[in-house]
Amino acid sequence: VDAWMVAASIPLDEDSAINLAVELVLKDAHGQVLLMKRGKRCQDEVGLLEGVGGRVEVDETFRQALNREIVEELGTDINVSFIQFSHLRSQYFHATESSEPHRWFIASYRGLWASGEPTIVEPDKCSEILIRSVSSLMQHELAASMRFLLAQNFLL
Repeated sequence: VDAWMVAASIPLDEDSAINLAVELVLKDAHGQVLLMKRGKRCQDEVGLLEGVGGRVEVDETFRQALNREIVEELGTDINVSFIQFSHLRSQYFHATESSEPHRWFIASYRGLWASGEPTIVEPDKCSEILIRSVSSLMQHELAASMRFLLAQNFLL
């Protein structure tokens, strides 16, 4: 399934109840994964580790959103040389423990971190950047999306 065609078929405007997001599993040349620790200003899963990603804005394709999120979250010095669509899934998130769940459709990608240094651009949303091997990820507290990717072997 072409993610751009799927995104184009989902009606989205500023009042939409549908939430679209992108995520990127970014690996270096040694196969290690770049992880971001969710900061205190995040709506949910504060302190947990995840990849690059975020909401798809109105009139934005998944790929445009992904490119924007890379710059917003990691800065302009990082060079991602290869990005491949992995899968599209539906996932529910609770903004707070007592709130109603929000349904998200997430386009997931894999990428190769070719060069440059990632920078924490939004310290309230990302408190730390870590580089870890896939085999060590279970030793860390992971966000739901990263746990899903690991369980489905999408990180290999």
